[in-house]
Amino acid sequence: PDLERLDQMPLANIEYDEDIVISYIGGFTPQRGIERIIESIPTVIERFPNTKLVLVGNGVDNYVRSLRSLCDDLNISGHVGFEGWVDFEQIRSYYESSTVTVIPYYNREASKYALPNKIFQAMAFKTPVIVSNLPTMKKIVDDTKSGIAVDETESFAEAVIELGKDGNRRENLGNAGRKAVEDEYN
Repeated sequence: PDLERLDQMPLANIEYDEDIVISYIGGFTPQRGIERIIESIPTVIERFPNTKLVLVGNGVDNYVRSLRSLCDDLNISGHVGFEGWVDFEQIRSYYESSTVTVIPYYNREASKYALPNKIFQAMAFKTPVIVSNLPTMKKIVDDTKSGIAVDETESFAEAVIELGKDGNRRENLGNAGRKAVEDEYN
């Protein structure tokens, strides 16, 4: 990513009262696995009742409605914010307001070797990442020590809880991600 551009983005006053803020920033399509994160929220709430999932982006109306319906079905609508599309210049504020960011792609042929820009954006803003255990994303977070790669819905919840309990680890992952972007991915 262009670190100079990212570092010069304005920082809006986006503050959440929640103890744990999980962000997903990107397009809303079925292969992105957003349902996995929504389905993990009840487990996270058991450990951290004051949790917020912030979904930044947009997609096909029917799909977004299905995500909202899933939140209703799980009785977690109050814990999930659908922020809609935001200008790219505003993403810094969302990353920096997040405890962790998630990239929950499904393991499908089309996404098996995906390497979305959002992983590097999160790393640039020192936000620990929790990614699907897909070859390319796993290699990046393992090599850079910037996050955790997980397999299933429950593993996403476990990773969020693990990082939610350990501020030092979050800070170390965030700093390692930033260093990797500065040294290798810029």
